[in-house]
Amino acid sequence: TSNIFAKLQVADRAEAILRARDAGMG
Repeated sequence: TSNIFAKLQVADRAEAILRARDAGMG
């Protein structure tokens, strides 16, 4: 289960970064 949680955390981080980039560019 720790593996799944780690993957989810990475995905959330990547999505948060992409959203921050979009907000900064927009």
